[in-house]
Amino acid sequence: MTGSLDRGELISLLETLGSDNDEEALAAARVLDTKVKVAGSTWDELLLANLGAEAAESGGAAYDLGDLGNLDELPADAAAKNAESLALIAKLLAKPDNSDEFRQELEDYKADIAAGEFTDSDHRYLRALCKRLSA
Repeated sequence: MTGSLDRGELISLLETLGSDNDEEALAAARVLDTKVKVAGSTWDELLLANLGAEAAESGGAAYDLGDLGNLDELPADAAAKNAESLALIAKLLAKPDNSDEFRQELEDYKADIAAGEFTDSDHRYLRALCKRLSA
């Protein structure tokens, strides 16, 4: 369903979202939203494009990640957030059928955590990803 979307263009627009210029960032967000809608796709489909593709085709669950615990609220303590995220990453990395790109993304997350660059938004994204993949 994402055939008419240009990956390079989408990445460029996504990078623009971090601009210090609010008007530029907002314009990029609107262009992204329009491109996704015109392509007949959804953000959910885009974010899971290569993750669990086999399961999506078969209609089954993509991953059995076991007990994920309560992922609805972030721990207040930074160390607890990092520990939880590292545990989730370890569960995802344990799956042998992950793409090389996905594995690299997970390794990059670990490096970001170690460098203190993993934000609350990153923790929330990882939690949502795990919940979605295990659903």
